[in-house]
Amino acid sequence: MEGNAEPPERKDSAPPIATYGKRIEADQGWLEGTEIHEFFHQRKVKLGCTLSAIVGSLILGGLLILTIHSIRESQRGPRALAQADQMLRGEDYAGAIRLYTVALEQSLPPQARAIAYGRRGWARTKIRRDPEAIPDFTAALALQPTLLFAILHRGLTFHRQGKFAEAMADYDRTLALDQNELDAYFNRSTIYAHLGRIDDAIADMSEAIRIKPSDPNLYVGRADFFLQAGKLDAAQASYESALGLDPENAEAYWGLAKVYDRQGDAERGIAKVNEALRKHPESIWLHFARGLICLDRDELELAAEDFDQVILRRPDYGLAYANRGMAELGMGRSESALAYAERAVTLNSRLWYPYYVRGRAYTERSEYNNAIAAFEQAIERTAGSVWSLSWRALAEGYAGDYALSRRDLEETTQRFPGAYEAHLMFGWFLATCPQAAFRDGPAALREAKLAVELSSDEPYALDVLAAAYAEAGDFEEAQATELRALTKLKKTSHDRQRMEKRRAGYRRGQPYRDYP
Repeated sequence: MEGNAEPPERKDSAPPIATYGKRIEADQGWLEGTEIHEFFHQRKVKLGCTLSAIVGSLILGGLLILTIHSIRESQRGPRALAQADQMLRGEDYAGAIRLYTVALEQSLPPQARAIAYGRRGWARTKIRRDPEAIPDFTAALALQPTLLFAILHRGLTFHRQGKFAEAMADYDRTLALDQNELDAYFNRSTIYAHLGRIDDAIADMSEAIRIKPSDPNLYVGRADFFLQAGKLDAAQASYESALGLDPENAEAYWGLAKVYDRQGDAERGIAKVNEALRKHPESIWLHFARGLICLDRDELELAAEDFDQVILRRPDYGLAYANRGMAELGMGRSESALAYAERAVTLNSRLWYPYYVRGRAYTERSEYNNAIAAFEQAIERTAGSVWSLSWRALAEGYAGDYALSRRDLEETTQRFPGAYEAHLMFGWFLATCPQAAFRDGPAALREAKLAVELSSDEPYALDVLAAAYAEAGDFEEAQATELRALTKLKKTSHDRQRMEKRRAGYRRGQPYRDYP
């Protein structure tokens, strides 16, 4: 029902520190200090014995002291800038921010000042101080409008904040300056996908592949878009291209399994990864791929075994713990699911998915305030996590704030019109909220039908559509739609009993009510 692996990380590529020093030296010449060197070697002072000579010497000495002071002051900015760059290379982001601030308080040439602002902004993004980074990037661009890394990284920062229009504008501006900027194409494609502009997303990812045809993750990304568009043959070809470059690419196997499932051959995906595992039995990535496929198939015990194999061989891999937690959650073991999520967070606090799993575990335990906090931490790490946004809204409803829940769900559908998950969750709320004032049968039908269309008849979308028909009073259609959902649902699914119970209620003319 939902994605479990992190997308390829392309939002944190470093600004070109290695080229910065050469560019400044060539354009400005102030780092070498040649003018200071010549000043001291061209001036000679002759001391006399007369009073006038002494006075003259004192005056000249005073001037020299003042000059030396001014020279030292003029060196403070470049020196702090060089030290800040060194700290940035060493990933001491707080120290780099402090020294960039010192440099910016001194006299710097405009180009160097622009780069100092840009670098400070980038350092701030690395320690999740995005709100402070945006003004830095903007200040850099006011001084140097074509400073490419500042444009790109401001766009990436807007993107993380969910400000897609601003991010798109900066990606467009980046590509107008450099048509080979991979990160701009990659990240713009994800926004296009969120907006339902799948053809544009595919075109951008194809451009990214043109720039770096050796990167298997780009082929996976394009295949995901083909799959979202229902172009199964193209998706299959793109996933296979990824495997041609990386025969152990977990996401490619996971995606191929979805393609085969949609083509009516659900066993082919698991068979393919099993064949690969016979050749590479020690591959953690193939075990991870099979775990993801089994998780989708609701074969939770098998999924847990594969994730355990990954953890055994790679105990520092946070996503293995997070997905292991999802398997526990599916088996109704929320306490152990929470423990796995906590371990994943400890190992990698930058990823959104472990916080999402933590939120799901807290939701299952009816600890709704903790769940909301966990989902908000996931959202802080990527504003593009539709599941995190939607589940936070549902948790708000479970906590009794139906007005806030409805508002947040509706806003998510507006921000992500092409994401079936957003429409699925909003449709569920509109159909099943226990308070009549917040239910809306016709609106629930609209959202659920859109979810079914966008997901190509995904069983959980059909389940929501059945609930919407029941809320609208069409119990015959509700029963038929629930039966379609059950037909498509994996036979091993732990949700089958719940769907059967809902269908029995529709036969009795009872709409379904969720929430405590």
